[in-house]
Amino acid sequence: SASFLIGTYVGIQQYRTRITESINKESDQGVLSNGFVYSRISNPTMFVNRFGVLPLLERDVYLEQHPVSALFTEQEISDFFHARMEQESNDFTGLFRDKNVLFIQAESYTHIILDEDLLPNIYKLYTHSLNFDNFLTPPLPGSTSDTEFMANVSLIPSSDEEIACYYYDQMLFPTTLPKLFKAHGYQTSIFHNNYGNYYNRTNMMPNMGYDEFLDCTSLVLPDASSDTQVAEKLQYILPFNDQKWMAYWITYSGHQPYTTDSVGVSQEHLARIYEKYPTLTEDYASYIAKNMDLDAALGQLITAFEQQGTLDDVVFVFFGDHPVKGLSFFGNTSYEQETGKSTSWNTTDLYIASFDESFEPQTSSKLGTAIDILPTMANLMGFPYNPHQIVGNDLLDPRYTGFYFSQWDFYQTDKWVYEIDKDLLTLKTDELSEEEARGQLSYYLTQKVISKQALDMDFFQDPKHRKKLPTAQEVEARRVW
Repeated sequence: SASFLIGTYVGIQQYRTRITESINKESDQGVLSNGFVYSRISNPTMFVNRFGVLPLLERDVYLEQHPVSALFTEQEISDFFHARMEQESNDFTGLFRDKNVLFIQAESYTHIILDEDLLPNIYKLYTHSLNFDNFLTPPLPGSTSDTEFMANVSLIPSSDEEIACYYYDQMLFPTTLPKLFKAHGYQTSIFHNNYGNYYNRTNMMPNMGYDEFLDCTSLVLPDASSDTQVAEKLQYILPFNDQKWMAYWITYSGHQPYTTDSVGVSQEHLARIYEKYPTLTEDYASYIAKNMDLDAALGQLITAFEQQGTLDDVVFVFFGDHPVKGLSFFGNTSYEQETGKSTSWNTTDLYIASFDESFEPQTSSKLGTAIDILPTMANLMGFPYNPHQIVGNDLLDPRYTGFYFSQWDFYQTDKWVYEIDKDLLTLKTDELSEEEARGQLSYYLTQKVISKQALDMDFFQDPKHRKKLPTAQEVEARRVW
């Protein structure tokens, strides 16, 4: 009705007046300021918490009247990257020098299902690894593809509902996982069970620097093949004619839906699950069965390396790509009722495993994400890298106090946690003050924004060929909702 519309309009004007006043009155707090949060929506949860839902709906009108450009200048972006910590040797530097490396980005894997009986090969990796048990993978708009982007490039791609692979497939990335390995004489390959046009991998992977990307067609397999089907092919591909090799496998079997007729689920595996957990519901049983298919695939590869006599020369880097979608492992679930296991911390874990007898397994509880994989592996391989072209850190560097970010719930390090919805910063230790912790929070929020801006402008390109930074309106217009 007319009265409702008039009331809504008046409400919007009152909201806008209050917001404008609060923005104008505050001293500049950079990425923590109301002005920045409002104009750029650095985080939707933070926005709604500060201003409410209605201002989010009318924000486009505000932007038309108040054009906004990028927060940071090219010089400020340059200064930020320049100020990052230099690479420094530590007790783990060169531990896996000259080893072959197989990265396994495990679809929807989470530590809560680790089981020596049902997942013996993954469990074997776990017990023969540098185990990072506080490794989490933040869910971003591109899900799996954004995780592989962060792992390979060590930059944070987006907070704007964009999917990195569709925007940055022509960018210059001077420091990437495959480029580091290629610089040291390695053959580099990347594999996936789907068609290459899915998530634009046909273009993205060569641009990252891989020598070859093999999708299901290249592997002579149907689309969305199971992990055991792919492993059957990989066991004959990975030796690479005695050349040192690095391979990255984006697995698939663990993908939803979690039904008994979906990819990766076998009756044999279901029978074993129900023998151990008779009343487990179909969704959890199917999820475990899918991971058993990945486990069987891993067993195929381990057996192949043993037969070749090369198992001691292979390092496995195993990690989950994102939290499980559509299943909860928190509280009173069918899974907890049957297994006795639940969690409040949905870790995807990172196992860097070796079966070399001289290797000593260890566990680290340092917080980490996919952006830390590149510098951590570079250190373990003894590769020098440029820390001024990435935003991740070596998880084994004692100077690094860990970092995790999320769009919806919290930011945290090993020293503090910031709950976005409550705008609440809590110290975990008395080793630093709240002011120091808030300064670190501001740094990491800045890092996320600068990483995004650097990608948008192709920052590592020759300055003459960099792109102009988009305005907030241009970012808004190209969002993939």
